Amino acid sequence: MAAGRPPNDDVRYEARISVRLHPHEKEHLKADARAAGLSMGELVRRQYFNRPIIADVDREMIEQLRKLGVGLIKHVHNETGGLHAAQTAAILSDVQAFIHRLQRKK
Repeated sequence: MAAGRPPNDDVRYEARISVRLHPHEKEHLKADARAAGLSMGELVRRQYFNRPIIADVDREMIEQLRKLGVGLIKHVHNETGGLHAAQTAAILSDVQAFIHRLQRKK
């Protein structure tokens, strides 16, 4: 799969535009694209057409939150026999809300 393109994207990008950037703007764009795991062109397309952009770091954080965060919260709940059910449910809800925000982040 080409960087940044959806897996079933059969579209050929043939139309080109040219944009002049200051060197520091180009470096900033390049760094943002690298962090998102996208080409610079795909990053610009997603920004302009309001499509989601999730940085690779965010993807890793989401996976770690799912594995460790949710797992540990459930472990505490099970080990205490549900003694702190209201608190663990609230924490689990907060973690899941944070994961959802990361997934929607642009």
